[in-house]
Amino acid sequence: MGVKHPVGEVPASCGGIIHLYYKKRRNESMKNVTMETKGQNLVLTVDLSKSFGASSSGKTIIIGTTEGNQPIPGHPGVSVGLNVYKKK
Repeated sequence: MGVKHPVGEVPASCGGIIHLYYKKRRNESMKNVTMETKGQNLVLTVDLSKSFGASSSGKTIIIGTTEGNQPIPGHPGVSVGLNVYKKK
């Protein structure tokens, strides 16, 4: 028996790994990024005085991130992905 997944059913042989990954990504919160819609405009706000340490490569310092693509509330099928960083 498979595991229910938003895009279909994942075979039991996968152990639900895809399902857990999908749920994890959607439950992650953004770091130092807020978004709101004003009419038909998307407004993103990032406090440039903050930082969250080195990136996974170690080449940059993370200032803000959506941590992957995030859906825009009230606009089905529209997503945003943002990374704000500075060189080390």
